[in-house]
Amino acid sequence: MSLSPVFEREIRRSPLFSSLSKEAMKNVVTSSDLIRKKQDEILFSQGDEAKHFYVVRTGTIRLFLLAPDGNEKTINILQAGNSFAEAVMFMDRGAYPVNSQFLETGEVFSFNNQVYQKILHKNPETVFPIMADLSRRLQGHVMEIDNLCLHNATHRLISYLLSFIPADEHNVTEFHLPTQKSVIASRLSIQRETFSRILGKLKKSKMIEVNGNDIRILNADKMREVLID
Repeated sequence: MSLSPVFEREIRRSPLFSSLSKEAMKNVVTSSDLIRKKQDEILFSQGDEAKHFYVVRTGTIRLFLLAPDGNEKTINILQAGNSFAEAVMFMDRGAYPVNSQFLETGEVFSFNNQVYQKILHKNPETVFPIMADLSRRLQGHVMEIDNLCLHNATHRLISYLLSFIPADEHNVTEFHLPTQKSVIASRLSIQRETFSRILGKLKKSKMIEVNGNDIRILNADKMREVLID
């Protein structure tokens, strides 16, 4: 499927494509596809052969694992502009290590791994920006693991909420949680009941206001003090 120039401009926003030449980008676009799925539909399952990687265009995507007892562990929550499954193409075993599910109706751009790899081989200068982006995300995952292992549930939830504050905002901000609280709780390795209890405590302490999935941070400084204690 050949995507329109409008889609090409959208794709170029991703660090995976921003440094590609016009000719290389043409090859990418002509071999790519736009996939639309409804809420709760699966894009790929753990163990499926990994022939493509993706960039979220609209909607929210959940990456998750299934435990032997049937419980689900959310690994990541992805929104518009986020790419995923690209690291798999550099692995010896080309299979998806997680499951991917649409949390709401949306679209993803799908890119052929082999076509992309050929472009990188022909244009080695484009590899370094891509490696830098993957390295930044790896560092982010290391920090997340540190947060999960070394800090309690309250610390993890407060850190998550504070991550929504824009760089130019100092204290008060409003935002809408990207998905259900139960999914976010799984992402943070917090039991649903504990998640709700912590939100209640933060609300009672006048640090936040909660209206469904709408959150208003009232006192970010006080929340940061909790992280230091």
